[in-house]
Amino acid sequence: ARIGSPRVSRERFDALAAHPRAAMDTSIEPFGERFALEAVRGLFNVFSVWMSLRMLLSHKGGLGELMGSLGNRTNPGAAMDQPVVNCSTTFDDVAGIDEVVEELQEAVAYLRNPEKFTRLGARMPRGVLLEGVPGTGKTMLARACAGEAGVP
Repeated sequence: ARIGSPRVSRERFDALAAHPRAAMDTSIEPFGERFALEAVRGLFNVFSVWMSLRMLLSHKGGLGELMGSLGNRTNPGAAMDQPVVNCSTTFDDVAGIDEVVEELQEAVAYLRNPEKFTRLGARMPRGVLLEGVPGTGKTMLARACAGEAGVP
């Protein structure tokens, strides 16, 4: 019979406690401290699981959407969902930056007739870098290039 179980009578317990070779710690402190640590550990585990489930269930796309987006934070197919809008902006709409417009018109001229420039030994421009403070017309120039070149 185990000590502390209801089957052990008080007399049997006293007889075991009075035995000269019996070494018992009758203080409750070690048990209370261990119980408190185990209780805190259990509460922490329950709280961790609860917070994880709450985060997963609060995700708007559902669990499958969250698991699918763990590897990449952007959706590469999102741009394909947008309708293609033809750009109607031209270089005539851009005013005040004539030197930049002339340089961009040369790049667009190559895109319109690449054979002509290739025969002359010219190479296709690798790109154009538009740099400046906000409000100077960089986006409008890019739209004008797209409109003149006939690309969406």
